[in-house]
Amino acid sequence: MPYAHAYLAAVNAPGHVDRYVATITRLSSVAPCARRDRVRNGRWWLLGGAGAADLVACHDCHASAIAGTALAALLAPWPPGSDGDAGTTDPVPRVCDMYSEQMRARWGALCRDVVAAAAAGDDVGAQGAVEAFVEFSRYRHRVYEQTVPVCVELLKQAKARGERQRMANEMSSLYHQMDMTSRLSASTMWGYGSYGVIGGYGGSVYAGQAAAAGAQGVGLMIEGMGDVARVEELEGRWREVE
Repeated sequence: MPYAHAYLAAVNAPGHVDRYVATITRLSSVAPCARRDRVRNGRWWLLGGAGAADLVACHDCHASAIAGTALAALLAPWPPGSDGDAGTTDPVPRVCDMYSEQMRARWGALCRDVVAAAAAGDDVGAQGAVEAFVEFSRYRHRVYEQTVPVCVELLKQAKARGERQRMANEMSSLYHQMDMTSRLSASTMWGYGSYGVIGGYGGSVYAGQAAAAGAQGVGLMIEGMGDVARVEELEGRWREVE
């Protein structure tokens, strides 16, 4: 989108070609938005300061959703100078807010409301609109911290649990085959059910191991089902504000 705007300005107004070239040069080093993933050593535009920013926009989303809007000046580049220097980055991991269609719509509505309030001389209304936007953004940040990182950790655990379940099921199958082989050998040598079978009448030591491994696999599966339900719940909460 920023490329398109700069291109239209270049072809429709004399002397804007240099601005178009400058836009391409500036944005060519900008990484695509990572959306809800945290990014370390990024370059940002922040509203409300670096300590606990009220709004975070990566350079990609700033160029496509904020630059050129009525309230673009509310955000400042962070670290200072990073808007012109790709080598200046922020070691603090942050998550962009402005990839969200909801946040973009809210930003657009905020710009319209503030412009209308300013035109009517309603400074209180303009300030109230900004405060309401900031309050929602802060609430969205709190929901993010309560949901997305937890989902990521649960999914990591589910992946590890799935591997353990796979191994348990494979071991159960292996022990079952060994048990059947042992039974067959014993029945051939001693007669079916004879005391000569290892472990006593009617089975071998492998039968117990097969049952134990199978039970472990079932337990892991049930545990995983609980995590799936938890992830679905958390994802639902996040989608409400994303």
